[in-house]
Amino acid sequence: MGIVTPTALINEIIDFLVDGPSLEAIIMFRPSQQIDERLHVLLNHQSENQITPQELEELEQYVVWDHLMTMLKLKAQLKWAGQNESSK
Repeated sequence: MGIVTPTALINEIIDFLVDGPSLEAIIMFRPSQQIDERLHVLLNHQSENQITPQELEELEQYVVWDHLMTMLKLKAQLKWAGQNESSK
């Protein structure tokens, strides 16, 4: 596996969004397996108190982008639910 950085996650999110995803696709969005694996490594290092300052900074960047996607997904869910409710 090559080096996975927060920039890779940012690029995945940007590529995903420029494709104009549906609300359902936004709700279902998941980062790549490589990014998910890297995040788990960082979380394991943190839980074992073996995280380096560089890794902690990297983890904090992932957390910011995860928060952004969580908020986007919540907004998409609300909009999707409203659309489904109005179509009844």
